Amino acid sequence: MASSRSRTLLNLALTNDTPMDNCIEGVNRDEMTVNSSDPFTIEPCNDLTITTSSEKPSAIKILEEKRVVLDPKSGRFVFTDQYQETNTTIPVNAVLDERTGQFVSASFDDLNFTSGSDYSPSESEDLSSESSLSDSGPSYLLLDESSGIITKKKSRKGQGNALNWTRNQRKRKRMQGKEYSSIKRSKEVTGVMERRKERTLKSRCCSETCSKKFGKQCNQVSEEDRKEIFKTFWSLSWDEKKAYVVAMVSHKPVALQTTGTISRRTNTLTYNLKISGDTKVVCKKMFLNTLSLGEWSVSNWVTKNPHTSDIGMVKKNNPVKRQNKKNIAKVNHVKSFLDNLPKMPSHYCRQSTNKQYIDVQYRTWAEVYTDFKKYLTEHDIDNSEKATYKCFLDAVHKTNISIYRPKKDQCDVCFAYKNKNVPEDEYQLHIKSKEQARKEKASDKERCKNGDIQMFTVDLQAVQTIPLLSAGSNYFKTKLCVHQFTIYNESDKNVSCYVWHEAEGGMDSNIFTSCLIDYLQKLEDKSRPIVIYSDGCCAQNRNTTLSNALLYYAKVHHAEIQQKYLVVGHTQMECDSVHASIERKKKGKELYVPADFNTVIKQSRLSQPYQVNYLNYSFFKDFSSINYLKSIRPGTKKGDPCVVNIRALKYTVENEVQYKLSFDEEWQKLPQRKLRQQLQTNDDMTTIPSLYNERLTITKRKYDDLQDLKLMIPADYHDFYDNLPHD
Repeated sequence: MASSRSRTLLNLALTNDTPMDNCIEGVNRDEMTVNSSDPFTIEPCNDLTITTSSEKPSAIKILEEKRVVLDPKSGRFVFTDQYQETNTTIPVNAVLDERTGQFVSASFDDLNFTSGSDYSPSESEDLSSESSLSDSGPSYLLLDESSGIITKKKSRKGQGNALNWTRNQRKRKRMQGKEYSSIKRSKEVTGVMERRKERTLKSRCCSETCSKKFGKQCNQVSEEDRKEIFKTFWSLSWDEKKAYVVAMVSHKPVALQTTGTISRRTNTLTYNLKISGDTKVVCKKMFLNTLSLGEWSVSNWVTKNPHTSDIGMVKKNNPVKRQNKKNIAKVNHVKSFLDNLPKMPSHYCRQSTNKQYIDVQYRTWAEVYTDFKKYLTEHDIDNSEKATYKCFLDAVHKTNISIYRPKKDQCDVCFAYKNKNVPEDEYQLHIKSKEQARKEKASDKERCKNGDIQMFTVDLQAVQTIPLLSAGSNYFKTKLCVHQFTIYNESDKNVSCYVWHEAEGGMDSNIFTSCLIDYLQKLEDKSRPIVIYSDGCCAQNRNTTLSNALLYYAKVHHAEIQQKYLVVGHTQMECDSVHASIERKKKGKELYVPADFNTVIKQSRLSQPYQVNYLNYSFFKDFSSINYLKSIRPGTKKGDPCVVNIRALKYTVENEVQYKLSFDEEWQKLPQRKLRQQLQTNDDMTTIPSLYNERLTITKRKYDDLQDLKLMIPADYHDFYDNLPHD
């Protein structure tokens, strides 16, 4: 529907007897979305004012450049930063009723494109999506004034804020005397929105008859007094306004009745204004124009509410109820139960969600509630404090927890088993391996806590692209790839991040081996046993280059090292929390060079900041020169176990490598096809040659795209992109 509205609006603009050069600026037919349940008005104008430049762009060019966007707060089109000096009036005579999706004729004062320097469309903005008008739940757009980014915000189930509803916003503006939109109701037109102007101080009474003939004191009220009364009056609440009017207007029966006639007039109103404690009797015009009220409103308030004391009481449609202590206890038990459940962030969807997913196989919340009741029984909770299923769900919906993991995060084997594409025995073996890996990891964490071993988890974050901009042209350009390798120390929770971009290093096994060996070389206690957990990616963690380097380290420092690999599809580790916090900190920011990404990493955790190692090409070593092992494959012939079947590797001080195919097996000696009988024992690593002699080149296309993107980057960063080596 959004696209059809945009096309209709565009056609109206282009066919309204206006030259192509003077058409509306920057309305993109795929980018306009009206996020409101109320009709949106487009008012006509006679004159079109353009103050951009002497050369007026064509309509097609204007429409392609995204110069304006729709501000959901004001309902007006807003120019982006680079066009904020433009002052254009839209030449369209139409009203868009969003409920019907049709345009209806109407006439209004004007609707101007307004300069909006605090707004610019962002990369995360998807105004062309039909989902922005989804009826699945309450949603609205938020404009972050600091960053100028509009983001779609969907309120949590049952937690919608009524103050943000459009009708309540209009009601609040009406009560504050501000400009607002209202539905016009008449015999001719019904259901069309019209703009109600802001309340302003109107003209005073200048009649000499008021004071001479009727004894009014209008001439004793100065213009400054009127302004102060007007300002004070419209700063009151609606009930206080009523109370003020009732107090200032005297209401008494008619003194004289004409004989023989029936009059509808039953009372007489006397209007007063209080100036510095003195009450001045004024005429009706003076009173109404000073307060900017209508005659009907004042008459209705006074005649229906003749007693001031009845008005002064503020009516509470939704009085705050005192919370029951037992209800609070019920909610606290639910929170305590949820806190004890193992949870983790999304693995592949961290950019689009910050939910925590329960790391237990639940299919419905009813199953979770069943375990919750067992939890209450085990902890001897009194029946009066046991939450019902409804109370349980209400408490859950206030949290950021879900049991339905995104499909991207689901294991391929588990997902295929749900679709009955994997045999039962194969699936059970997969689940058994997963449980064994988790049990093994939990056991090692306990040993690390006791100080028996040093435990680390390592993982590579998803590729980052720099520069990260909100400009539209950013989407169609190839950018510089930045990599971040994370090492998490389980004993002290310290995190080391190794960062480099593609002009400094590649993605082969020597790269990751250089990072890991560098970290191990910096350990204070090099002789204590080391356990390293990772996924089974062969290029990173399960290859001959890394095994030779770790065997070398074990021999030199007399330390036992174990590598343990988690089951594919279930490789969630502590490193994931690091990556999640970095993604959250990066959200909404613009990054111009890779060094900006380092700043984001450092700011991602304040209590114990992540340590960042920004690498260049000279850092990486060629560990393939340590060629003690030819292969780490356990088998020697067809049908024997392969490298991907290895679940754990151990490097001993006796110059031996052992392996496991399952965590419940005993260690077996790896068949070693040796190329060299003796390892080097030089601790300073100086004999290991460098991997690169110079920086790596990027493609010509990428270099050209980065040069184009310099137009959106501050000039201080241009030298970095100019000096990138390229083909």
